[in-house]
Amino acid sequence: MDNFSSIGRKEHPQNMQSINRKRLFNSDNFDTNKTVSKSPAQLTSAYSAASTMSWSSAMVKVKGYTDVVTRYWVFVRCFSTLAATQPTGSLYLVLMHVDRKLGRAGNSRSRARRILIVPLSKYFEMAELKPIIVMTSAPIMAHFKSLLPISTHLVKQGYEVHITTGGSLREASEWTGATFHPYPEEISDPTTMLFEVEGVENGTPQRVNQDLIQFFISPIPKQYQILQNVCLSITTRESYKGEPIVIMTETGSWSMMPYFLGAPWRGIPPSSVVTIGSIPISCTDPNLAPFNAGLPPAKTDEERAQYAAMNKSIVESPEFFKGAQEFYDLTLKSLGTTKKTTLLLNHVRHADRYLQCSLEEQEYPRLDPPKGLRYIGWPELKGRKVPPFPPFWDEILEVSKNKTKKLVFACQGTVPWNDMNDLIVPTIKGLAGREDIILIASLGADHQKLPEDLEIPANTRVCNYIPFEDLLPHLDVFVNSGGFGSTQQALYYGVPLILVGTGEDKPENNARVEWTGAAINLKCKTAEPEAVREAVEKMLNDDSYIKKAKYFSEQYAKVNPLELVEKNIYEALREKN
Repeated sequence: MDNFSSIGRKEHPQNMQSINRKRLFNSDNFDTNKTVSKSPAQLTSAYSAASTMSWSSAMVKVKGYTDVVTRYWVFVRCFSTLAATQPTGSLYLVLMHVDRKLGRAGNSRSRARRILIVPLSKYFEMAELKPIIVMTSAPIMAHFKSLLPISTHLVKQGYEVHITTGGSLREASEWTGATFHPYPEEISDPTTMLFEVEGVENGTPQRVNQDLIQFFISPIPKQYQILQNVCLSITTRESYKGEPIVIMTETGSWSMMPYFLGAPWRGIPPSSVVTIGSIPISCTDPNLAPFNAGLPPAKTDEERAQYAAMNKSIVESPEFFKGAQEFYDLTLKSLGTTKKTTLLLNHVRHADRYLQCSLEEQEYPRLDPPKGLRYIGWPELKGRKVPPFPPFWDEILEVSKNKTKKLVFACQGTVPWNDMNDLIVPTIKGLAGREDIILIASLGADHQKLPEDLEIPANTRVCNYIPFEDLLPHLDVFVNSGGFGSTQQALYYGVPLILVGTGEDKPENNARVEWTGAAINLKCKTAEPEAVREAVEKMLNDDSYIKKAKYFSEQYAKVNPLELVEKNIYEALREKN
């Protein structure tokens, strides 16, 4: 049995850092044989029974001194090693029934302040129980990307990690060392989940409304079900020792909203929920225009009033998100929610921790930030197995080393519906003939093709894929469609951006990156070759962009995102329990 330092008599339990487990649980004041749930299958019923216990007066004695507890039933919802009954170190839910009633001392309220009950998180630390992490993500790499380095780190630190998302992400998930649980086929492939609606054009508010319904809201019931299935498979197995379950979502997964709003949960509920911010912070704020409006923060009360009216109109107007909001409400109520449905993009406010993968100074200042919001920097993934480098890779390294030319990179991301005519083709045409520049154009996926009649200039190198983490340190300019992960990676390596794109969350992300001073936002879906050429020239001649990007790179180097994730997991457990 491990020894832990003694607790001073006057210490408040919230300040306790350690405790002698044997002294606490082997005390003759506790009838542990009556109160231990010895079978993992009994954990659920034990948890339910605890919630109905009544309160009266009782006494706790530890090593000769008495504390008054003004409760007859002392229920500590915790897990800990029981030396007397579980010498092998098995850990189970403890229902501590103190059945000695107080005598005259029962009126002494002053002693009640020294109640000897330790916060739940302390028992986790004392018993060296690591939480089990269950991750979930929208079934697309752009959203899943931020979870990869976190899963890799946690597995290396000895945590058991489970990932549930689209089947195409199995290989990447298992590479981290996590156990993979695929989504059902019908919510696994974004190319089948998103479909055209007659009369709805791409890039319009109506299309965004349909995207919310098809990709984010419709899958919630099945996502919620599979999360419960994964957790049940953990808590009902013979090897389960009562470890706390932490659900870790990313911003694109709304799968825990039913739970937040009171829907039933099968089995032992999660001990906490952590959201990883994989897009710009999306929730409403009095200082901000509606998400995806691409407008800067308000500076005056008049602007705040205008933004408030815009936010109201967005939700109530059929031309914008009224349909999605109503469908969201119906979907959640069908799952048994008992609380009022909140606004669509405010789902991030419900998590115990909202860990945003950026720096605070890259986000607009907020008057009403989510209570659990913390900025952790960008968790860059390194060491992952990638396809072979393109045949021109040695040339890139040579140019970078000798600084003989400027290196410009163009990429639209990896979403399967990208049109190369929006960004790649205009950039190739716009920079054609520039002998001082080498342009690297990545198509993002094997199925993507350039137009057959497009002539590839002498200064352009084309490939299907090139690993960002290897290429970005060599670049001078990155022409990108404005995906959150791509822009964060660019700034992580100190590369300024030229941004083209209006789909998904790109209007908002592009506006915020431009607001930092590290990017030029062309504010269009399809770029003109001349506009790209002028933006590249401006960026190469005006060093303010590169200086700002390098500044952010220096700030990223000062934080350790993976350690911050681990720290916040335990802080969330401590605060909630």
